Amino acid sequence: MLLLAMEKITDLDSGIAEIIAGLKFHHIGVATESFEREIKAFSLLGYKVEGEPFEEPTQGMRGQFLVAPKQPRLELIENLPGSTMIDVFLKNKIKMYQIAYTVKDVVATTDALVQQRCRIISPPTKSVTFGKMVSFLLLPNRMMIELIEE
Repeated sequence: MLLLAMEKITDLDSGIAEIIAGLKFHHIGVATESFEREIKAFSLLGYKVEGEPFEEPTQGMRGQFLVAPKQPRLELIENLPGSTMIDVFLKNKIKMYQIAYTVKDVVATTDALVQQRCRIISPPTKSVTFGKMVSFLLLPNRMMIELIEE
């Protein structure tokens, strides 16, 4: 079975191989009810707050980045008042819910991934936080990814 899966990975057409080569890790999304509790817990691993908290009103969430030496960047997110956007993650005790990547062209990368059976959750739109295009997709294994324009 594993060999069959490996064959499928290596059989990717050159277009998607180019897209994959252009992915650059940006952060792991962490759902929370309390920034303060998460910051305290992650500080045990050397994490510190990066920048100021931000809001994405169209997504109904508030975010805060955390960084630590030789560790992946984390993005804490919590609901804005009245929003239920991340309730499904919290209810199911899912903390790390997405992996985000920067890409040169969000639209082209989104289209290429859809061709590979990824499903669009949120089509390319301009992010308040980044001031650039972002999109959200589900991989065929149901892992969510975020694409952020470089």
